[in-house]
Amino acid sequence: MHGADSKGRLMMSQRLRRDQVLPEVAKLPACVIGIVACTGAFFWQRQFETLGHTVRIIAPQYVKPFVKHQKSHRNDAEAICTAMRQPNMKFVPTKNEVQQDIQALHRARSRLVNRRTALVSQMRGLLLDLGGHHRRFNQPGPACHPEDYCRPW
Repeated sequence: MHGADSKGRLMMSQRLRRDQVLPEVAKLPACVIGIVACTGAFFWQRQFETLGHTVRIIAPQYVKPFVKHQKSHRNDAEAICTAMRQPNMKFVPTKNEVQQDIQALHRARSRLVNRRTALVSQMRGLLLDLGGHHRRFNQPGPACHPEDYCRPW
């Protein structure tokens, strides 16, 4: 955890385990907290906002230019503080749990559609290799029977 005032002066810098973050943040007076957009960012945003803090989430590509040295948690935290002070910084819009659930459903459906399309294309290719008919599977056509495509090995 890295804390700085509005002028960029270091106010605090400490290493915390995940189970120590919430109790330590609860001790702080209400302030603006910056988080990089990653897995769990919206969860932490909701947790910190219930404690009275204002939370801003920044996309990783906007934080990376401010990392001074090699990647480490300390350097990343300092870079987030620096990025937060930029006047034209773009922040990620907040999402509640319902919005996250809907997004998860859309992503799962998209993955299912992509896999189905890949499977249909693979089957079409296999049928063509065996001399099968080339037609769209979702269009009406002559009845297909498995014995039409069976070959003795």
